[in-house]
Amino acid sequence: VEARLLDGEDPALAAAAAEYRLRVVRRNMMRLVMDWELPRVGEEGIPFAAGPLQIKDTESVIADVHRLYEEECKRRPSLRPVTITELRCQTAAFHYGMGAKDPLARLHFHRKGVPAPADQAADVKPLRQKIFLFWSPSEKSDQETLNNLAKCFSTWADKQV
Repeated sequence: VEARLLDGEDPALAAAAAEYRLRVVRRNMMRLVMDWELPRVGEEGIPFAAGPLQIKDTESVIADVHRLYEEECKRRPSLRPVTITELRCQTAAFHYGMGAKDPLARLHFHRKGVPAPADQAADVKPLRQKIFLFWSPSEKSDQETLNNLAKCFSTWADKQV
């Protein structure tokens, strides 16, 4: 199928062939700008009663980071412009199937003659949440732009806590 795609036999597949040639043949792929692991409950001043930090919707993350990058471009006109459509954001929650609850908290381990502790693992934080920001440049990517996008994303992340 891939070989036939590059032959250009079907004009209806011209856009798909161009995308395949760009991304697969030329290896011009999205670049990971940065990922941010949200602080867990009990870390960085987040009280246990507050629950896990809520992940914002991806569109607002992209808009906020893009706004910060645009402000940086105004201060430094030599920076490459990045359109908001070149940025992608993905959120992920890593857990053991029970969200923020510890699956081992429901188990009780008993030993003969030793009373079971009231709370066996109170400091367990099974839920990890991450936000990934990607840059899909329309032209060849460069390290300076990638570094500046990472700086803007890091600035945004620091403001969230």
